[in-house]
Amino acid sequence: MASVARFVTLVKVAAWSVFLLVFPPIAFANGMYAATVLLSVLGLLLDLTAFESLLPESTPLKVRRGVVVSLALLHVSLLALSVVRLVSPRYGAWQRIAGTEDWNNPALVRAEHGPLLAVGGGDIFSLGKDGAFVPVPGIDIPVHVLGAGAHRAWFVDVEGQFAWGYDGASLEKIPLGWGAETRVPDGAALDDALFVAHPRALVRVERSGHQSKVIDDVSITGVATDGDRVVAVGERVFVSEDGGTRFQDRGPLELPAPSVFAGGGSYYVVQGGFMSSRLFVSEADGRLEEREVPMRDIRSHPINHPVGPSAPTSHFVGSI
Repeated sequence: MASVARFVTLVKVAAWSVFLLVFPPIAFANGMYAATVLLSVLGLLLDLTAFESLLPESTPLKVRRGVVVSLALLHVSLLALSVVRLVSPRYGAWQRIAGTEDWNNPALVRAEHGPLLAVGGGDIFSLGKDGAFVPVPGIDIPVHVLGAGAHRAWFVDVEGQFAWGYDGASLEKIPLGWGAETRVPDGAALDDALFVAHPRALVRVERSGHQSKVIDDVSITGVATDGDRVVAVGERVFVSEDGGTRFQDRGPLELPAPSVFAGGGSYYVVQGGFMSSRLFVSEADGRLEEREVPMRDIRSHPINHPVGPSAPTSHFVGSI
């Protein structure tokens, strides 16, 4: 019985040793510094207390100590580097905007010729010339950012009842009437129309309030705009060059729940995941060409018309 118990103990120690040798570097490489701290501390404790039991009894004492010291140095190094990353300033020259401390998951949107707008704390705010956000009057219920055209940004309330368009001077309201049971998904917008990916359809809503299914009976998981171009992705890729009135079917897309971003004359299809992602870029002939991703976990994050003529036209966020 004693030998069986010892064998079970060795198996457990070996499993923990492999786990704590492999996963701390993976966590650090993916920017999970708090997890790296925890795993490195556990690894260091295992190195100093139980790892020697895995080595054959015939192993020389110097070799035993060398192996233990090497593993301990690995875990100490990862621990120190992670602590430095956690306590180091991550904002550089960025300055916190007063009044935004209590905002939960704020969203930013900007039309090309409009002010920078933010949704935070259940209200819409406009960034003034003095560097402070001021509330946009006329909206008294929580809203989602839908997107922006050249002059106007669009918002939809969380219950799917109304849409608002704001150009920095005037606010217009469009009735939707989708009902509280309708989950309002992400969408995209032009100045005179907004697009919402409903289940099995892409809905176009004009400023007059008229709604039409421009794509029907097809799963749509992402939609983006760039000038008059509208791109919708899901089971297939659809592209419109006339402001979303008519769409051309560009073929199937064998990706789970893809998202899309359009800008600079191209569109980018992204399938993001925790440990791996895929990125496709449209070519001049309409083909999608897969490109190497700059990081393991990327998610498309459209930044509507970035400031400045030299600003990049495609943006992605994720974990390196």
